[in-house]
Amino acid sequence: MIVLVPVKGLGQTDSIPPNSLYLSIDNLNFIKNNEYFNNIADGYTLLGSYLHPKISFHPSSNSKLELGVFGLTYAGLDDYHRIIPTFSFTYFMKDAQLTMGTLHQNKGHGLIAPLMAFESQLDERSIENGLQYELHKDKFTLDTWLNWEHFIFKGATKNEELVMGISTKYTLLDSDNWSINIPFQNLFYHRGGQINTNETQDRVVFTMRHTAIGCVVQNKFSGGKKLEFNTFFMQNKSGNIPQEYIFTSGYGSLSHISYTYKNWKLGIGYWYGNQFVSPKGDDMFQSASVKTDIHYENGILQPVYSGHTEPERSLFLGDFSYHKIIAKNIVLGFTVQTYFQNYASSPTPDIPDSFTDNQLDYSMGLYIHYKDVFKLMK
Repeated sequence: MIVLVPVKGLGQTDSIPPNSLYLSIDNLNFIKNNEYFNNIADGYTLLGSYLHPKISFHPSSNSKLELGVFGLTYAGLDDYHRIIPTFSFTYFMKDAQLTMGTLHQNKGHGLIAPLMAFESQLDERSIENGLQYELHKDKFTLDTWLNWEHFIFKGATKNEELVMGISTKYTLLDSDNWSINIPFQNLFYHRGGQINTNETQDRVVFTMRHTAIGCVVQNKFSGGKKLEFNTFFMQNKSGNIPQEYIFTSGYGSLSHISYTYKNWKLGIGYWYGNQFVSPKGDDMFQSASVKTDIHYENGILQPVYSGHTEPERSLFLGDFSYHKIIAKNIVLGFTVQTYFQNYASSPTPDIPDSFTDNQLDYSMGLYIHYKDVFKLMK
């Protein structure tokens, strides 16, 4: 996971005069190599960068209009992969803010990886549009949002898609050396629509709910040392279900312990999932395969992975990372993550390379993140 540049934002502050104008720049350069050879998730490499400049105008000290352009490109392409205009209006209140338009994702809203994949922070999925309310108290934080992912007109052949989320954290203890937090997370994924048609298959309408509750304990030492333990239990449930997700209900548990020394972090963990599926979560935690079928016989594609499931998925996790502020508002990050599958799985005995047993997969990432804000006019 990358660490974002700690730049003070243009949040609610009485020091911002009305009619002031600012320029903000957000640039991320990344390479992430997923060496996955299991039967659930694809292995691939992402090498690219995004640039998101924004102009913000403050009609008053408690409001902000923001207009920007998000550009994403990958190495090896002759053109930008995506160019997305962004626009938002934010109204600031005491300890809270309301946003309409392009939302503040803020590291995936703080959701854990089985609910929100880290890679969504690297591409166009980091751009969300809809409605968001954020609250920050001394012992309680709330982030609730509606992200309207796919809009439809009458006669559209695709479903409308939207995501609703609630991410909260309550602080039980916060002292110089110890902190205990209770996070609670809810995510609703809906695919539906009343005015769309589909000529090739039945119209699929469903809502999937994910609920997670956890406990995060930190022990801080002198000299930049920190020990952290967190554990989460989560459940997924839905009514009607499209074919690719297969399971209508399931659950999972994720536990992790890490040690941080200055810029270095080392951690180990364990994941257990029982019929757990999540459209927005990391592929490695799924119980239904999302792997691409690549096997052909007599020129006909064979559905080796399509429909393959591993209802009880067990993974031992390991991670190592280094993050350092190398210049003002610039962070360099390096990460390594490992996944050890301690069981055998094979979708078909006819394809030798589809058999996995005690499989070790890993990913590596290198990131340079620059973020800054400039005042253009008082």
